[in-house]
Amino acid sequence: MSLVNKDLFSRREEPLFSIKKPTLESPDSQLVSASQLYEKEAEKWIQLLKETGFSPEGCVLDRKVWEYVYILQAITTYVGDLKGKKGLAFGCGFEMMPSYFASRDSQVIVTDLVSQKYNWQATEVDQLYFKSIINKNDFKKRVSFKNVNMNSIPSDLKGFDYCWSCGSLEHIGSHDNGIRFIENAMNILAPGGIAVHTTEFTLTSDKVSHDSPDLSFYCKQDIEELAKRLIAKGHKIVLNFKRGNTPADTHVDTPDPKTRNFHYGRTLLAHMNNHVITSLGLIIQKG
Repeated sequence: MSLVNKDLFSRREEPLFSIKKPTLESPDSQLVSASQLYEKEAEKWIQLLKETGFSPEGCVLDRKVWEYVYILQAITTYVGDLKGKKGLAFGCGFEMMPSYFASRDSQVIVTDLVSQKYNWQATEVDQLYFKSIINKNDFKKRVSFKNVNMNSIPSDLKGFDYCWSCGSLEHIGSHDNGIRFIENAMNILAPGGIAVHTTEFTLTSDKVSHDSPDLSFYCKQDIEELAKRLIAKGHKIVLNFKRGNTPADTHVDTPDPKTRNFHYGRTLLAHMNNHVITSLGLIIQKG
């Protein structure tokens, strides 16, 4: 299926890197910044998140809020009219995005690894239903659930107009597994299809990442090398590593010593495993 906005990337800044201030109006593969969350393009998505309970009133300066906003904006920007389009979510958990895309008359397959290891893994389609977004009958007609291991994507998943993952690929066993997943996920897309992923990014070093079975952080060198391989395969990606410069963009959150939880609404940057981390969004168009 052809995409309405399939030529948008060809009109973007070249070469591989953009040095412009990252925005949601025309998003690239970019880092979170406070200014993006106050753009007019973010307003409707934040309101949608508030209505579904994902963004309580007054707590917009959170990188998880940005990840949802970024994915919603990227897909609607580069895919365009979603009517009749096919989408797939990887490692979906209990996200509201499948309900939203289905409300725009898109067919969506939501996938997760059905196991007992984590309590954030979805096991059935009804866990992705949000009545404030779509009625139950339309949701049932347009959304289905499939048990999928992100390290072994079934070959029968193909021909999708878009796919996404939100904070999932850093949890699938290793640093290398996450990178391989991004590359392998391109195989499910139709030509011109759009992949959008968010993940953990370290600001501590351009060359040193973090690797563990449960959580990995990616560094600038990782993403640059990934982008080069994607481009060599004919795909399109534009990288923007420019950071925000407001006080919110420089505050590094640390866990509460009693609860060990970070402070919701103050976590654009966080200190974890000797790294200062933030969120990175990736947008890739299949060649």
